[in-house]
Amino acid sequence: RIEMSSVDGSGRVVVSDKNLPHPFGFSLLGEFIYWTDWQDRNIQRAEKEDGSHRVVMVSHLDDLMGAKAVLTSPPSTTSPCSPSLSPCSHLCLLTPPGPVCACPTGHELAQDNSSCLVPDAFLLYTRRDDIRRISIERETGED
Repeated sequence: RIEMSSVDGSGRVVVSDKNLPHPFGFSLLGEFIYWTDWQDRNIQRAEKEDGSHRVVMVSHLDDLMGAKAVLTSPPSTTSPCSPSLSPCSHLCLLTPPGPVCACPTGHELAQDNSSCLVPDAFLLYTRRDDIRRISIERETGED
């Protein structure tokens, strides 16, 4: 049987309980639930709310385990880190106060706090458990 419920486990509802020998791997995408069945050796899908419009997608699959439904063209997003909105040249990190720009290893954040540059010089120093570097060009350029 395939059931759905609220995140806390309340409100359980049977989605499908007919002809399900051994359902195993599940995936949701859009209005459908997809699953593998070990005994029937197939992948099926049905509407996630009521189990209607059930279809065998592919059958006769040996050693079948899980399945993952993947959207190849994700919907557009309005994330402040999307390329059209982010001022960051390399990395944009979403934080509770808002987006923050960051740089990959070997680069440092420029004075504008949005673009990254490769420093002309830096100072390496060691501690008991690690090796770190600080920028000679910026006062707060620690990696």
